[in-house]
Amino acid sequence: MGVVYRAHDEQLERDVALKVFAPTRAHGRADAAEISQEALALARLNHPNIGAIYEFGSGGALIFW
Repeated sequence: MGVVYRAHDEQLERDVALKVFAPTRAHGRADAAEISQEALALARLNHPNIGAIYEFGSGGALIFW
């Protein structure tokens, strides 16, 4: 569904995981809704072993969080 990268948030000075979805998935309405639904579901969870969502959006042809 996407590729996960280890990145560094320079503003908050911490390591983060960056999930980037393929451009082919970013264009369809059904895919965009599914990706948004996944981000919202993850944002509702609160557990030390589950990652937190800090940002969700798109840049050009990419959807990321």
